[in-house]
Amino acid sequence: MARIPVAAATLAAVLLGASGCGPPTLTVRHTFPPDLPIPAEAKRVALGEFAVAGGPADAYGPFLARVLAECLEDSGAYTVATDGAADLVITAVVSIAAQDIETVRTVRRLEPETRHMEHIEVPALVRTAAVTATFEICREPGGERIAAAEIPRTYRSTADPRTRGPIGLDRADDPANIPPADTVIRELLASCADRFVEMLRPRQASVRIALRPAPGKAGAKGLEAARRGDYQAAADLLREALGTDPAGADLLFNLAAVLEADGRLQDALETYEKAGEDPAAREAAARVRRAIAWTP
Repeated sequence: MARIPVAAATLAAVLLGASGCGPPTLTVRHTFPPDLPIPAEAKRVALGEFAVAGGPADAYGPFLARVLAECLEDSGAYTVATDGAADLVITAVVSIAAQDIETVRTVRRLEPETRHMEHIEVPALVRTAAVTATFEICREPGGERIAAAEIPRTYRSTADPRTRGPIGLDRADDPANIPPADTVIRELLASCADRFVEMLRPRQASVRIALRPAPGKAGAKGLEAARRGDYQAAADLLREALGTDPAGADLLFNLAAVLEADGRLQDALETYEKAGEDPAAREAAARVRRAIAWTP
C-alpha cells in the first residue's frame, strides 16, 4: 500500500474540510441562568433603601433608585412594584470617591501677530472618580439575603474621549473639556445599574461545536445528516455506529452534540458524561447542566 506523505495528508484534510467534506460544526443557542441566583418565578421587584457614603445621599440615592427602576422595566423581565407586593426587594449601599488634581503646564502656541511659537502656562486638570454599588436582594424588607453583587466603576478624565474635543485634537487635561464631577458620578452610577440588571437576566449565548471524524459508514452518514440539520437521523446513525464501538469517545461526543443541537438536553448531558475524561465533553456537560438548571 502506498504511503501518503504527512504534509500531503494534512493538506488533503484541510481541503476536505474547506470543501464541506470534513466533520461539520454545529451552532447551538442556549438560555443560561442569571449570574445571580434569582428564582425564575420572581417577576415583581420593590426597591428599598439606597444608602450613600462619600456623597449627598439625597441626590445620588434617589438617582440610582430611579435609574435602576427604569433599567428593570426596560429589561422586560421585571416589574417595579409600588404597592408593596413584590417577589424581591433590592437595596443598595453606594460609596463614592472623587478627586481633582489641578496643576499648570507649559504648552507651545502660535502667536497670531508675530507668527512665532511661544511658550505659555495653562491650567490643567485631571479628574478621577470611583463608585462602588453593592446591591442586596431579599425576599422581603429586612429579610434574609438571597443574593448580592458588588459592582465597581472608575473614571479618569485623561482616558475620556470627550476631553479630546470633537475631532480629538484638544488637550485631555483642559479643564474646559472635562465633564463636571456630578455628571461623571451619575454616569458611573447608571453603569452600575445597567450591569446589575444584566446580572438579573437570563443570558442567551450561541455555542459552536466542532464534530469529530466518525469511523464507518453509519458514522459518516450521521455526520452528513448533522450537516443537513437532520438531528434525529444523525442521532440514530451515530447510535448505530456506537453499536460496533460502544466506548468510542469521539462517537459519544458527536452523539451528545447532536442531541444538544436537537434540544434534548438531558440525553445530551448523559451522553457527554459517558465520554469520560474528554476535556471538551466535560466542558460541554457543564454547559448543558447550566442550561438545564434554568427554566425561563
